[in-house]
Amino acid sequence: MKKYINYLYIVSSLLLITLSYGCDESSQMDTNDIKGSVVEPAVTSFYPSSGVAGTEVMITGENFSSVESVYVGNQQVKIKNRISNTQILIEITSNAVNGKIKVKNTKGESESNSNFTIKVNVPVIGSFTSAEAGKFTIGEIIKLEGENLKSVTNILVGDIAAKKIFTSDTEIKFTVPQLTPGISTTVKLQYLNGENTENIESNENFTILRPLTSPTVTSCPANALFGTSTTLEGTNMDVVNHAIFAGNVINFTSQSESEIQLTIPRNFGVNTTGDLILVYNATEQMVAKKDFEVTVPVIANTINFYYGLTLGAEKTSASPAQHFFNPESGSMYSACQYEAIKANIYFFITSYSTGSTIQLNNPNNTATQTSRFACDGTSLTGEKLPTIVKFKKLNIGSSSEKVFYDKVINRTLEEINPSLISITAGTSTPRAGTDFNVGDVLLFQKFNGTTIVKVGFIEITGIDLNSASLGESTITFNCFFQK
Repeated sequence: MKKYINYLYIVSSLLLITLSYGCDESSQMDTNDIKGSVVEPAVTSFYPSSGVAGTEVMITGENFSSVESVYVGNQQVKIKNRISNTQILIEITSNAVNGKIKVKNTKGESESNSNFTIKVNVPVIGSFTSAEAGKFTIGEIIKLEGENLKSVTNILVGDIAAKKIFTSDTEIKFTVPQLTPGISTTVKLQYLNGENTENIESNENFTILRPLTSPTVTSCPANALFGTSTTLEGTNMDVVNHAIFAGNVINFTSQSESEIQLTIPRNFGVNTTGDLILVYNATEQMVAKKDFEVTVPVIANTINFYYGLTLGAEKTSASPAQHFFNPESGSMYSACQYEAIKANIYFFITSYSTGSTIQLNNPNNTATQTSRFACDGTSLTGEKLPTIVKFKKLNIGSSSEKVFYDKVINRTLEEINPSLISITAGTSTPRAGTDFNVGDVLLFQKFNGTTIVKVGFIEITGIDLNSASLGESTITFNCFFQK
């Protein structure tokens, strides 16, 4: 009996020691080591022997329980199911290439005797779905529909890789990468032909947009001299489309994310104060500077100065429907006022269908010109008018003519009369686009026979050429004329 009690004591003590040892995780014995099963795996076969991306392949062998990764043609593929110690199911991914199947664990690796052959289903681009047709916004998720899209390894937008969010055989969703806003680019799909990378490219180009955001102006001057460049600083300035001041749309001479530069228009006759407005994201507006002032030099009191005038061609019906101009008074007249003022008309514009443009007309040119205009549907009388006016665009390449050009655009003219200007105009019908453009200065002279009796300058600030209906075209100008 005593021996039996001693035996129980010994067994109990050993069991207690064993339980105490098992509670220490760092001291646990590895059962695999006990079994001796962590050894190099061995591949004996696989099936099928070929397939496209997405194909499931069953690999048979030994010691697969501890396999960590599988490769096809040295490209890692997806382990779909570790079925048993002798079987693993994998899925062929789009990055796989022709080659042997290799399995690997911590003890080593083993590869198949034969190659797995990649069958290529060439991707087909169908359609792209974005928030705005033909445009991609940076960060936007785009849906691409097509065929065989599981074969796609990479999506390139403007040669920058896009992140794939979802892939099926008929659809891919991807995120538009960081690109330069404003560029136009195609989308490329890359796939492996079993050995090398191939590309297919979309037929459509897409304009890259910056994500909608608001600009912030940190620096803007309180005033600027007309005709000079002004800089506004801030953030997100590259989303600004244009500026507006006193009804004038002002485009930019340069633009970046941190600043924009604009040139103040010259079509102001006096100092003008108003809000400088920025238009951004196409339709949104913000005030960049309240009570912004455009300063204008004072015109000499020896000169008649008229600014921001718009003259319409023979069919112009939109307001203001003004066709004839008299620089003695600065008055503009409609066709219905013609009979009363025709002796005081200095010039008008008409369409020139042969050249698809418009032309400034000398009233004494031909009798057919006035008959183009109509009052309440009735054509005016076709007649030569008594006033003779000729024109000449100032040539800034000529030092003698550039002197007057500079004085006109800088408003530093002090006096105008024929004795001061040794230039004779010779064109009676200068044409827009051929003889003058926006920014040009035209000398115009009134003749009495061959004698110049009056002189002035026209500064062209706008040409609205209506190619569909030339007679609806207009010009906008400033006029300087001797008193």
